[in-house]
Amino acid sequence: MNRNVKLNKFGFYSLANIPNENDLASHYKEKYYQDGARYIAEYTDEEVKYINNKIEQKYDLIIDVIGNAETSNLKLLELGSGEGWTLSFFHKKEWSVKGVDFSEHGCSNQNSDMLEYLVTGNMYEIIDELIENNEKYDVIWLDNVLEHVVDPLLTLQKCKLISKPNTILMLEVPNDFSSLQQYLVNTGIVDKEYWVAPPEHISYFNMDGLVSICDKTGWKVVDKLGDYPIDMGLLNSHTNYIMNPEVGRECHVARMKAENLIHDISIKKANDYYRALGALGLGRDIIVVCKP
Repeated sequence: MNRNVKLNKFGFYSLANIPNENDLASHYKEKYYQDGARYIAEYTDEEVKYINNKIEQKYDLIIDVIGNAETSNLKLLELGSGEGWTLSFFHKKEWSVKGVDFSEHGCSNQNSDMLEYLVTGNMYEIIDELIENNEKYDVIWLDNVLEHVVDPLLTLQKCKLISKPNTILMLEVPNDFSSLQQYLVNTGIVDKEYWVAPPEHISYFNMDGLVSICDKTGWKVVDKLGDYPIDMGLLNSHTNYIMNPEVGRECHVARMKAENLIHDISIKKANDYYRALGALGLGRDIIVVCKP
């Protein structure tokens, strides 16, 4: 077991030494979407399709919960808006959208028309302003955000204070310390716990741990899904992108093509597939849909 992490009372791992919040904020504001190793200036058509397909699959989950209610003019808050793809998707659905991020760099490059709906700065301070102004949202969206924050418990508690009785909380986080990952390390197929990535990743969730912290903060999980099991590729020496990083791009492209194909067959069947993966504890990410 990696000595940099410890098991917490909720049943998931977190860094043994959590970084200073001010240092973390500076890191994201200055580097996250401006570091050439992390940021892609231009996406292929396949990548744009993949990004929007994954958002559309979650939109379908939201519609399943809402039912036949009118969905235009609903209010979406996205914490950690990144490049603004989710804001753009829901804006086209005629939703009222607001995004929060440390920097506008990613959104400016990919969806500059969403900049007017983006607020930049310290996420907790911005949420506190929303609470003070009695802002309430129909959907609160955190896609690969909760693993980055210093205090995920506080984050979910604050989200509760800007929710309505029927608000939907959409959470996606990496699936870490999974049975597949442990197998890969224990059998020497990979030579490190590659998913442990400080200082950016502070919490390392599994499904039970994520459900537990949601329950503790007053959120009821109404749906649970996994994600595409790209880690399975590590079982093949030719596609082991951890031991052979040069094949990483090809593995990513193959994943996008496979997921786009699954999506094109049926969004609902795709989500059934991801539910099954979630039940098995597989998939690189895990997704939960919550209500207060």
